[in-house]
Amino acid sequence: MMTRYIGSCLVMLLACTAARPLGAGDAAAGGEWQVGLARVVITPPRPVVLLGYGDRTGPFTSVAADIQAKALALQDPRGARAVLITADLVGFQAAVVTDEVCRRITERTGLARHQLLFNASHCHTGPLVSLDPHPEANSVAHPPLSDADVQETIAYTQRLRDQLVELVCEVVTRMEPAQLAWGRGQIGFPTNRRLPHDGRVVMADNPDGPADRTVPVLRVQAPDGRLRAVLFGCACHNTTLTGRDNVIAGDYAGVAQAALERAHGEATALFLSGCGADANPSPRGSMELARQHGEALAREVDRVLETTMTPVTGNLATTLRYVDLPLQMLSREQITACARLASAEAAMARQMLTVLDQGAQLPTVYHAPLAVWQIGTLTLVALPAEPVAEYVSLLSQTLGPDQLWIAGFNNDCFGYLPTARIVREGGHEAIGVTLWIWSQACQRQVGFFAPEVEEIILRTTSTLAREAGRPVPATVQPATVQPATVQPDAGGRGFSGEPAAGPPRGDSGDAEAACAGPPYAVRVEKNVRIPLRDGVTLAADIWRPACAGQFPALLQVSYYVTGPGLAEPLAPRGYVCVLANSRGRGGSEGDWDPYVHEPQDVFDVQQWVAQQPWCNGRVGMFGQSYNAFTQIMSAPLANPHFVCMVPVEGQQSFFGHQYNDGVLQLNVVFTHGLFATGATGLQGHIPIEDPHFLQLPLMAAADRVPHPQAQRIKQWLAHARYDAHWKSFSVRDKYQQIRTPAYFVTGWYDNLVHENFRNFRGLRGEGATPDVRRCTRLRVGPGVHGANPLPLVEYIRWYDYWLCGQPTGIEQEAPLQIYVMGANRWRDEYEWPLARTQFTPFYLHSAGRANSGAGDGRLSCDGPAADAPPDHFVYDPAHPVYTLGGQISTNPEVWGPQDRQSVAARDDVLVYQSAPLAEDLEVTGPIELKLFAASSAVDTDWAATLSDVYPDGRAIHICEGIRGATFRESLEQPTPIEPGQVYEYTISLWETSQVFAAGHSLRLEVTSSNFPRYARNQNTGLPLGTSAELQTARQTIWHDAAHPSHLVLPVIPPAAGDTVPARPDGSWRLTATTAAVGGPTLRLAADAGVLGWWTSTEDEARWTIDVPRAGRYRVRLNFACAAEAAGNVFALSVDSSRLEGQVPATGTWYDQREQDFGEIEIRQGRQVVSLRSAGPLHGALFDLRAVTLAP
Repeated sequence: MMTRYIGSCLVMLLACTAARPLGAGDAAAGGEWQVGLARVVITPPRPVVLLGYGDRTGPFTSVAADIQAKALALQDPRGARAVLITADLVGFQAAVVTDEVCRRITERTGLARHQLLFNASHCHTGPLVSLDPHPEANSVAHPPLSDADVQETIAYTQRLRDQLVELVCEVVTRMEPAQLAWGRGQIGFPTNRRLPHDGRVVMADNPDGPADRTVPVLRVQAPDGRLRAVLFGCACHNTTLTGRDNVIAGDYAGVAQAALERAHGEATALFLSGCGADANPSPRGSMELARQHGEALAREVDRVLETTMTPVTGNLATTLRYVDLPLQMLSREQITACARLASAEAAMARQMLTVLDQGAQLPTVYHAPLAVWQIGTLTLVALPAEPVAEYVSLLSQTLGPDQLWIAGFNNDCFGYLPTARIVREGGHEAIGVTLWIWSQACQRQVGFFAPEVEEIILRTTSTLAREAGRPVPATVQPATVQPATVQPDAGGRGFSGEPAAGPPRGDSGDAEAACAGPPYAVRVEKNVRIPLRDGVTLAADIWRPACAGQFPALLQVSYYVTGPGLAEPLAPRGYVCVLANSRGRGGSEGDWDPYVHEPQDVFDVQQWVAQQPWCNGRVGMFGQSYNAFTQIMSAPLANPHFVCMVPVEGQQSFFGHQYNDGVLQLNVVFTHGLFATGATGLQGHIPIEDPHFLQLPLMAAADRVPHPQAQRIKQWLAHARYDAHWKSFSVRDKYQQIRTPAYFVTGWYDNLVHENFRNFRGLRGEGATPDVRRCTRLRVGPGVHGANPLPLVEYIRWYDYWLCGQPTGIEQEAPLQIYVMGANRWRDEYEWPLARTQFTPFYLHSAGRANSGAGDGRLSCDGPAADAPPDHFVYDPAHPVYTLGGQISTNPEVWGPQDRQSVAARDDVLVYQSAPLAEDLEVTGPIELKLFAASSAVDTDWAATLSDVYPDGRAIHICEGIRGATFRESLEQPTPIEPGQVYEYTISLWETSQVFAAGHSLRLEVTSSNFPRYARNQNTGLPLGTSAELQTARQTIWHDAAHPSHLVLPVIPPAAGDTVPARPDGSWRLTATTAAVGGPTLRLAADAGVLGWWTSTEDEARWTIDVPRAGRYRVRLNFACAAEAAGNVFALSVDSSRLEGQVPATGTWYDQREQDFGEIEIRQGRQVVSLRSAGPLHGALFDLRAVTLAP
């Protein structure tokens, strides 16, 4: 299906880290899995009251889709068994369902409690499940119940328990041989719903907050390759539907399962909820949106199924432990005060008062089940209740991220499972145990969790993972996950919430012990004030080693109010992490004006940080989006302490963010100018068809919103060309002043990908120092804005090299890493465009009727005919072509690689399509359309989109561009057009890397609008934003010999054989991504770019090279090895030559180092380089990134 994915933010930043070896015993070769599958419809036979919303009235009114329970039984080659049960329910409550069901299953099948796992999809369109429900209304759960409703609910619950028992008893009798494989994708709609507002957290979309957008996928195939089942997950509330929808349905999760089962015939699709307590689907509120989200999720699962998935081999081990999670001990006065608040916690407090009024005691703990299953090489962590997304990053750090699936809503849904941070911040997800919504008998099980819950969850999960067979080296566990080591400073906010009153330089005033070395305990200083030259102070949180000494510092100056981010994993490694808020944001003083003050403010903060007694004078920076551009803008000021930066999805200029080739990026301008202020009353992004986008004149949109930020829209509209106003927000002409090397990160569907390539080429061509020109890097993933994480190990390698002087080898590597979509693999490159590019024209052809996909438009390399007739279409700005797919940053319902068949059905879209390809075609580089066109209007726009057309008709968006007609020659000096006059336009479709598969076709669409990503050209020639007048234009596209309109594609010829080419200096850099891998356990962790799990003596990595002349070559390895695995011996062989070396410890599995191991004689000609262990292994050999052979 789709051959690329959309992607995450902070969670993925921490989750996509280096491969970490698994123990050799976890990957036993031989044998096969046995898998059983069964299902049962659990739709109530009669109307019952639904659970999830209190604003419904009475039982459900209809069945939109049946709800189901499904079972997946597993048996390993040794005979160990387990059964996973999924269901379209709000949750499984232990006292009502799972305890009794498990008891009966054990009696009938012999399966123990730890061999059974119950997961609910958490749809709020499923029935209330209870044996003694509260008749009165519950404002967050259900409407009032009549006596008949109570009886129907009890009858349904008893029936459900019987169905679940029979389901498991059936599935264990249906075991058949199977092969398992694991993969992971991304989805865009999960959006954090914890929005800081007026000093508290409200439930509203917060696109900048953490969310886990990964889509884990377990494929189950028959031995003949037939798909039997797919288990997939998503970490997002299954609540697209609201209380207005009083119907039975599975919401987006049900839609996704049904779509996959339709696409794959007899296969069973099962949904496993993730850590989505603090995420909602966005947008939400209708059955149509549930359908869109579900189908998007199914498409992504299909895409993962088409990739090379990782085989799941080995044995099955299941563990389960009940732990006491502490509840806060609050006085009656504290509870009473909470009950009076206008907050989510008030309902909880009122229930607690009810318990006290009855003369009973509030509970001090909740007894909760935690489970970990080791399914061969895959670890499944099953958390109870509704866990927040932060648990994904914390557990990924604790356990290591590889082959790890973290699920929520398992076994007992007793309420929310917050982290320590959520407990301190408050908000809906902090309310803890809420069992009163289920059962009168559970009324006393109510309370707020204590912050120590996080530590208990992490510690217990780590123990269970070890017991199940997952190696969890102690060095992987960051000190910051231990709350006892996080010491709120007396001068900071601390846990008490008191304002800071400490020394202005951020000193704690306490005597600190000498440093014992990493991992360090961490001291957190809250709300430290940083003075600027004009007297304004910025607020910052500082995470630093809790001991005396000087350390390098990492700085983020943020427009967003976010969590600790990189501070959690990097502060224990010996970095001081300073998280400052921009002027006028968070607790910082002054007025925020986008990018106006940032260059000088960031310079001042760099200077302040470098002068602190805990800093060694070396400062690096990090940050994404706005926080990336703050780094870039400060760089030309050349602060001598500013050593390196990592701008993730930044830009070259503010103009490039607001305009593209003369056309206003409307969705960005309105989202930042209206929504970011809260002025529209909308929550989340502005929906793609929201009337705010349609308002004319555009200037009036700002006048209708009484907010200073909204008024800036008028300023942005008034500067519709690249003038002095925009040049003040640009580094375009300042690269020669920048002395700081950068590691740029972007994605092919990032709305700033074009700007990142400009920065990359600018710094490598014009940077002020040789280090900047030689070492500046760019990594391009496949994701949209916010979904192109840099693996944690890459941050560590970059900062360890520049700030600590460690030999990480990162300066030796290719400066460009690109993800090749279609081939679905990472590749190293040394220049842009690629030196081997063959720029190939694909000409537009038709008989004058290319309108829509049903027209006669063709795309081919054949030159145009002398008398080829032109194509015509009518552009009516009152009925624009709506955005569908592409580099749009604010609307997940349409961003990324969408299917554009509906767009190609319009007559105002010209469609030119190639014949099906006879062989794969790689297109990597910048793409341009040379268009000869005329318009009846005095001004207009030209828009173009390139799509990949599948044999089944899907047309998946690859890249797009637009050009304002009057900006055809210059962005600084627009020139008018004459109606009817033919002009040549160059339309940049930006950059991409895509392999079009054999049998696919290329499709070019040409039209005049892409709304609301871009503002409509009203065809009047009047100044932008000043008029409401709309004029229709007749557009003409010429493609005859005199006007050869054509698409210029950067075609990359197929590689000659499988040899690794030498670098210009005659050396070879043999990377993990180019290795041929053999053996039972060795695998490539593609995102991290390393070969890991090197635990068998049969494992081998091989490369083929063509050696022009014989000689001695020096051998360097880039690798990581934790202390417990050090001492193994590797052997590198080339023909009859052999070099052995003992692997030293580098620190942890994140500490990659470049080391010289000696020389080896290599003969002339084609040679195979082989690397393997030289003897028995204890633990793993190493995580290998590269082998360098230097003459």
